Amino acid sequence: MSKIFIFLFLMLGAASLSAQDFELKAGNAAPELLLFKENGQKISTDSIDADYFLLIFWHYKCSHCQKALSKIDKFLADEKPKGLKIISIYPFAEETEKFWSYVKDPLNLLTDFVFMHFTDPKATTRRSFSQKAGQPPLLILLDKKGKIVQMHLKAGELKDVWKGLEGKK
Repeated sequence: MSKIFIFLFLMLGAASLSAQDFELKAGNAAPELLLFKENGQKISTDSIDADYFLLIFWHYKCSHCQKALSKIDKFLADEKPKGLKIISIYPFAEETEKFWSYVKDPLNLLTDFVFMHFTDPKATTRRSFSQKAGQPPLLILLDKKGKIVQMHLKAGELKDVWKGLEGKK
């Protein structure tokens, strides 16, 4: 009986260690991004030239998302960050046509070359980053190697985080 208990204890301990190895936190590799352009073409961030990627999972009808996007726009205008691309991700299968209309409207300030818009119709990427439905916006900063710089970033923190990164260069 005690041998079974020890075996189970060791197995459970090993399982918890392996779960920690894949934890989404700064310094760890990010999950693969499965994103799609408006024409349905699959894209990989490996093909995008940038030192850093700010992933933002959002919904065009979400007021919290609108506030975050306005803070991101202010950050871009004030700091003019070089080497940063914003990967805007609509992680829902429904209303993708309305999403594309929204991001193309110049009044929404999302047509800047820094913004790259994609959909994730099967929510594969959203699930990889453990985002639950109904929680947008989610902001994650990645480096060009696909490592997580910061999870659950707040749009109002961008300036300070960016200055910290520039200080390391």
